[in-house]
Amino acid sequence: MNFNKYIFFLFLLLSVNLTKAQIVTGIIVEKDQTKNQNLIPISDANVVWEGTNLGVVSDKKGMFSIQIPEKLPAKLIVSLVGYQTFTKIIDKSGFHEIEMTRGVYIEEDIEVRGQVNSTIVTTLNPINSQVLTSCELEKAACCNLSESFSTNTSVDVMPTDAVTGAKKIQMLGLDGKYTKVTLGNSPLIRGLSSSFGFTHVPGSWIESIQIIKGTGTVINGYDALTGQINVEYLKNSSKFFWNSYINSESKFENNLVISNKKNNWSNNLFLHYTLFDREMDHNNDNFMDMPKMKNIHIHNNLEYNSDKYYLLVSGRFMDEQRRGGTLSDFIDFDVSIDNRIFDFESKIGLIQPKQPGRSLSLNVSILNHIQRCILGNNNFDAIQESFYLNLIRKTYLFNRINVINYGLSLNLDNFNESFSGNTDQPFDNENRQENVTGAFLEYSNTEGKLSTILGLRADYYNKKTYFLPRLNLKYSFNDQLSFRFSSGRSLRIPNAISENISLLSSNRFIQFPYMYLPEIGYNFGGNITYVFKILGNNATVNLDAYKTIFEDKIIVNLESPGILSFENSHFNSNSNNYQIELYYDISKSVKTKFGHKINHVYSNFDGEDKFEILTPRYRTMYNISYENPSKKWLIDATLNSIGNVRIPDYETNNGKIDSYFSDPYFLLNSQITRKINQWDFYLGAENINNYTQHNPIINSNDPNSDFFDASLIYAPLRSRLFYFGLRFKIK
Repeated sequence: MNFNKYIFFLFLLLSVNLTKAQIVTGIIVEKDQTKNQNLIPISDANVVWEGTNLGVVSDKKGMFSIQIPEKLPAKLIVSLVGYQTFTKIIDKSGFHEIEMTRGVYIEEDIEVRGQVNSTIVTTLNPINSQVLTSCELEKAACCNLSESFSTNTSVDVMPTDAVTGAKKIQMLGLDGKYTKVTLGNSPLIRGLSSSFGFTHVPGSWIESIQIIKGTGTVINGYDALTGQINVEYLKNSSKFFWNSYINSESKFENNLVISNKKNNWSNNLFLHYTLFDREMDHNNDNFMDMPKMKNIHIHNNLEYNSDKYYLLVSGRFMDEQRRGGTLSDFIDFDVSIDNRIFDFESKIGLIQPKQPGRSLSLNVSILNHIQRCILGNNNFDAIQESFYLNLIRKTYLFNRINVINYGLSLNLDNFNESFSGNTDQPFDNENRQENVTGAFLEYSNTEGKLSTILGLRADYYNKKTYFLPRLNLKYSFNDQLSFRFSSGRSLRIPNAISENISLLSSNRFIQFPYMYLPEIGYNFGGNITYVFKILGNNATVNLDAYKTIFEDKIIVNLESPGILSFENSHFNSNSNNYQIELYYDISKSVKTKFGHKINHVYSNFDGEDKFEILTPRYRTMYNISYENPSKKWLIDATLNSIGNVRIPDYETNNGKIDSYFSDPYFLLNSQITRKINQWDFYLGAENINNYTQHNPIINSNDPNSDFFDASLIYAPLRSRLFYFGLRFKIK
């Protein structure tokens, strides 16, 4: 299916005859705290019906007009950065006055979320984004962040190799290193955490995930080429939350979240423990299917929130050990990976109550990450010390319609690295500093049918200034149909070894360039979102088309058998990504999702343009969920179809295997949840159809041979898996 068919499908949907419904109108104003001044109209507030994607934005006079849902009464949710979220039960059409109170400070570009659909896709945001709520994440075990996208089409998750247990993501057809991953808009996964960071974030801690496609805005930083994944942890949702999980492979996890709130102060303590201490070898290749693992993770957030100030002080400690490779009776290939992370973060927000729409925020974080990796003959030891600062001033020109954001950013990274093994370019205690200083200015106007966000960054790196313009446009034809366009330039500083740890799990001879050049790329694309009804029930269709072009790129070249080379490339590497999503509520109890994505990703290898290895040509996702009227039983099932991927040339003891495309395959997952008072009990199964990659390790019977390779992985390594878990909450 090509993209033209998607456009045809869209116009078919547009041809559905919709009956003209009644509307609710109103005005949104700031609540008068003194009773001595006139009420101030609030523009740009999000107005959404709970449980639907029907929404509008208030105009410059605070006025709004929104189509009523299928049935009344219904709950109307009104939200805006800097104000407390307002909800009101509406039982009939007419005019309503809504007074909002200041007090909640949230950094720019984070959507305020009410209790709406488990995946939020709206026509409101000028930036192409969607939000996965905790309801969506609870549809699967989601032990960590890498497992949180199984019911989402935008982000692909795949194993990286057959021995480390690491996973990677792909977005817009490109490796996850080109996607900015943040926690509350602060850096979360970068540098040494690139290969294992997605498995280091406990899924039970996550309240929501915001996925932004395209380069986003200049506020997000210089390195968000294909998009941003922003994670939000639980915040005072309950005083005590406990999640425990065990699976049929004897992996055990425990999570605790303890929250305390008093007046304007709140504290959230997060505790996590993982233990997996079993040797498994289902395919009888004398290698553990998964490494033994032990992980301890502690995170604490202390917050102060008032109508004038916001303060966050956060600290984290994580220690993880992985031991794998050959079974204990064999000592030919040893895998030993240790990660220890300390970090500290503070955020300060200043709001000007007498000047609505103006604020100042300062974000500072410090990180220390120690990594020790042994994969057969290859040894990699590294220490990363990082300092991050982001200062944002929000104001406006003439009126609150013309919003201005400007500020400064600073990224200071110091790496001390040692590498030895299958190379003639070893190094020991090599210090490398990667410092980027930036300034940005952004103008936005979201008034009326056309919304505009125009920004420019200037980032200074390695004695050169890089200018990074970005543009986001949204045109709303009406409350139900919107079109978005984005374009931008991004800069990325590569960390070749730490971003490709999985490729060290082989005996390939490794070659490095004399010096790594920064990667520079352009991304542009469009999105159409249409909210409508089919047979009286809510439906949403989402169409995406994005293109990424590299001006400079680090090529990971595996095209020559027995050789792994990292190369600076000035050739035109590019990615084209097309996607369609359809959300449909069959009834109040049954909801469905369908998504299909096509990837065309090419890079220049040795003077020839070739499809990128280990990248699926397409992916199709079907999801259906059921919740009974009492909301005590929840059943969810997801079927993923993963397209064929290209495998490069490689050699075995039996001779050379020419490059080929693998067979496509299906993955079926399901889960059932029973809610009893404060308890949730869930039982699930993954890879129900029991599909695994055949002989994933090349020459596994001889790990010392030149042909040994455990890095060419494109399909699951674990067979059918069952799990059981429980959640307990004290509100």
